[in-house]
Amino acid sequence: MSQPNRRGLGVRTLYGPELTSKSLGVGDPDGAGAVRVGKQNAVWAKVNLIGGGAPGTAREFDVGHDLGTVPVLCELKEWDNPTTPETYLSTARPVGKEKWTATSARVRILLIAGSFDGCVATFKVSGP
Repeated sequence: MSQPNRRGLGVRTLYGPELTSKSLGVGDPDGAGAVRVGKQNAVWAKVNLIGGGAPGTAREFDVGHDLGTVPVLCELKEWDNPTTPETYLSTARPVGKEKWTATSARVRILLIAGSFDGCVATFKVSGP
């Protein structure tokens, strides 16, 4: 007994109203679909870092986001500092996770080299 050929069914296009909010998309933080991250409940958020700092300095930053629910993760994914290109940051650690809200999460970032000033950090903020 053979199975019917399912490859001939064609490709179906999904439009915005058919998608569950923030649940399906392509994960490029700088692309046209920057509001969605992969097949998960997550969004991209960018933060302008300030405060200079010498290597070894740790600072806390608020990450504003539009996830719409309290996140469970706020991960530092990339950063760019055109004024100090040799800037390197450590992974962000959550701060006061019980105080995170549907619009904000607080993280602590360790500066390994360069400067916080002029640096733009990109975070993946994920919900339940």
